[in-house]
Amino acid sequence: MFKIGESDSGRKLKVTLAEYIEYVFYNRDDSPLYLFESSLEEHPEAKAMMQDYTPATCFGGDLFTDLLGEKKAPPHRWFLIGPQRSGSEVHQDPLGTSAWNCSLSGHKRWVMMPPTEGIDKRQVRGRKYTNEHEDDEAIHYFDFILPRLKKAEGPEGTNKIQFIEGIQNPGETIFVPGNWWHGVLNLDDTIAVTQNFCNEGNFDKVWIRTRKGRKKLSVKFLELLRLKKPALYERAVAMNERDQFVMWNERAKYKDKFLSKREKKRLKKQKLAAAMSSPSEGSSSSSSSSSSSSSSSSSSSSSSDSEEEVVKVEQKSSGSEKNSENSGSNEEMVQSKGSPKRRPSPNKHKI
Repeated sequence: MFKIGESDSGRKLKVTLAEYIEYVFYNRDDSPLYLFESSLEEHPEAKAMMQDYTPATCFGGDLFTDLLGEKKAPPHRWFLIGPQRSGSEVHQDPLGTSAWNCSLSGHKRWVMMPPTEGIDKRQVRGRKYTNEHEDDEAIHYFDFILPRLKKAEGPEGTNKIQFIEGIQNPGETIFVPGNWWHGVLNLDDTIAVTQNFCNEGNFDKVWIRTRKGRKKLSVKFLELLRLKKPALYERAVAMNERDQFVMWNERAKYKDKFLSKREKKRLKKQKLAAAMSSPSEGSSSSSSSSSSSSSSSSSSSSSSDSEEEVVKVEQKSSGSEKNSENSGSNEEMVQSKGSPKRRPSPNKHKI
């Protein structure tokens, strides 16, 4: 299966080569789908095609594939099939790498713009000169937007942007310098192969983009440069010192992401041991707290029992006192009953 685009939700759209060839012959789309496949190693037939060509020696090889290997290097090779009117919008290649593009069949129209300070993607794509009904498809750009952009920003206008244009014929190879803006329109059905590379000539540009955009890859790449390309390693370190750039594995926030498998395993064991020991500590503390609470409750209960005893004793004593008082009053009553009656005073009964 080969990638021909993405859905609105970002899902990759893939078809078989036979299905795509049929589409190329019968489609009537204004802007046809462009087969742009990078994973040639995953397709046995496409992988066999890689043995049919060798990059020109003038391009100087590729440091990424030489040091990291084909699988770990950034995407760098593409197999292209494009129907008439298909193409690519104006862009820069990844990580500041340079590229070559060889047309095996068909003709391509190219536009290139060297990188200039103050010129960004919106300007080279002519967003300012795009009408409401136009979009960023290659056919619209080359037929409508580019002529307006050249007139306004080229030699006839502000002269802020330089334009280099040309037609690539079958069997010809185009070289694209690093960081140059470029776009392509397929003038007929085309087949091509293209490859990006980093070598000593563009190393400085590529390193500046790589160290910022690819955290793990830049750390690994720098270490391999130290071991196998010491001169380029010194250049990279000098650029870091000049720009005061701190590598990602030296930043406290990212250090854990660059540990070896052995170190990660050791840290995992330590965390697991700490997690297992923490509950026992909590249970011991809870047991001690429960024992202390039980002792306090027992002491409180004993104290309450003693208080109850005191209350009972007081009640008994008060009861005995009341009994003694009652008995005293009873005695008085007995005495009053048993005592002889007094005779009335004679004076009271005088007549």
